[in-house]
Amino acid sequence: MFRIAIYALITLAAVILAAVLIFRSKSYHQYVVRQLNMWDEEYDRIYSMGD
Repeated sequence: MFRIAIYALITLAAVILAAVLIFRSKSYHQYVVRQLNMWDEEYDRIYSMGD
């Protein structure tokens, strides 16, 4: 009985850890894309030829 409880806790911890890592990586990807877009806009603003 005790062994089943330990396995259940380990499984639950693994699922929670996996969910946190998956959602974190998605939000990090969105952050990187936003930063790259911001840098592109800043570059275009600075180096535009007066279009």
